[in-house]
Amino acid sequence: MRRYDHPLVGAFEVSYVRVTLEEAPWLSLVRHFPEPGSEAQARLRKLVTLP
Repeated sequence: MRRYDHPLVGAFEVSYVRVTLEEAPWLSLVRHFPEPGSEAQARLRKLVTLP
């Protein structure tokens, strides 16, 4: 879990997955995602719909 504290929507935690390529171990892709129905999901949805 990673915790973020955003100035507009407040604190929330999200899960994450890190994928590294065998051919390029110095590169990685990280995907963050909230648990469905969680407060984090509601806060992130609010954040992406702000004008």
